[in-house]
Amino acid sequence: MDEKRIQKLLKEAERIRHANSRNPKDKIDIYHEVAEACRSVGKYDEAIKYFTYALHEAQSLDLREDILYCHRFLGECYFAKNQFHTSEKHHLNFLSSAQEFADDERTEQAYTCLTHTYWVWLSYLQDDVLHNAEYDQLPREICKKSLDAAKNSLLMIEKLDYQLNIDMKKKSNIKIKDLEKKQQDLALKRVRAYINVANAMSEKYTTGDKSGASLKALSQYIKSAIELAKKHQLHEELARLHSSVSTFYLSVPNFLQYKKEIIGTMEQAIRYAQLAKNISEYLSCLHDTAQALLLFDDYQGAKNYLLKIYRYRKNEPIKEKATRDLVDVQRILTGIEDRYERENDLRKKMKLAEKCADTFSHLKRNEKKNNLTDGIFDQLGKLSLDQLKSLNLSQNKFTSNGIRKLFEQKTMNNLLLLDLTGNIDIDCVTLTFIRSRHPNITVYH
Repeated sequence: MDEKRIQKLLKEAERIRHANSRNPKDKIDIYHEVAEACRSVGKYDEAIKYFTYALHEAQSLDLREDILYCHRFLGECYFAKNQFHTSEKHHLNFLSSAQEFADDERTEQAYTCLTHTYWVWLSYLQDDVLHNAEYDQLPREICKKSLDAAKNSLLMIEKLDYQLNIDMKKKSNIKIKDLEKKQQDLALKRVRAYINVANAMSEKYTTGDKSGASLKALSQYIKSAIELAKKHQLHEELARLHSSVSTFYLSVPNFLQYKKEIIGTMEQAIRYAQLAKNISEYLSCLHDTAQALLLFDDYQGAKNYLLKIYRYRKNEPIKEKATRDLVDVQRILTGIEDRYERENDLRKKMKLAEKCADTFSHLKRNEKKNNLTDGIFDQLGKLSLDQLKSLNLSQNKFTSNGIRKLFEQKTMNNLLLLDLTGNIDIDCVTLTFIRSRHPNITVYH
């Protein structure tokens, strides 16, 4: 919807909001229309405003469908803004209202909304560099909430499926075609619920509960999902399933032993994404496979998958990232690491170390990057201050870990060393470390 049309709707909504004579149901319909229009183009604050107006009108008239609709999409708007606490609150209101109205279908939807909200919330916490995974209980609580919501969603699907079977036996006032469509829709919901349960159980398993019973239950959910998805030819869900299984394999400590299984599962995901004709999922699966091959140091294999994305005729969002990865992979294949190992001149070696570190960092091979920078700092730590000064360290980029290593190795007053490394980004932890060793040093960052 274009901006001109949205502005026209906004003016109409404001006009009727102040017109007391207007039919409340008409008001709700217009509020819904403008809220949905704003939501569709990412104007979430405006959408929230009019969904809230619609909710107040619907509650005053006890219009149950409208109440449920508003609670659900208020939750979706706050979710899109990454305001997960508020999104959770509205989805819980959606759930409690659906339960109060004895609406099983909407109750199942509410549980699914909550499952998704918790799952994305968890991923944001895991990506947060300031988050302390070892001591913070919030991720564990959210993972549990996601698992509980997914299991409750599955229970509601069981209830809906039971009612559908009764309706199919009676065949009263319902067309066979409509019953079959409902059956297919419920199968899709069930497969997605299995996947949601499996994802949460996988997270729980990899972060603590490594019992045999937990692994067996996880395997059963995956098996049930695959069997049902194949029966109903749900190719898109089969792609998701195989991606989830490969992600689980990659999360176990000894995943390097399972290259064949991991890549085989990922290739299955690619095949099902093709059958589903879902281009975004297909390209995403190709990229995931390339990323997995990098973990096995199979750079040629990764290049082959990245080239498939690069050569794709349309400019999908993932294509830019794949192109950058391809450049870095090609740099490794043409021997930048070997050139670094063979170089004897320390100044040249440092420049190559910087390029290698950047390359591995871009590809998220942080262990290789850290090993490489640790190696160069081991050599630097053996030099005198005069030798360090001659290398002009400030023209090179190194990690904070490397700077800490130099300070650990040097017992002299490090004022000059700080000056030499003045252009390097230093994190707060490293600053604290330096100040604890050298309280009289002023560090600028």
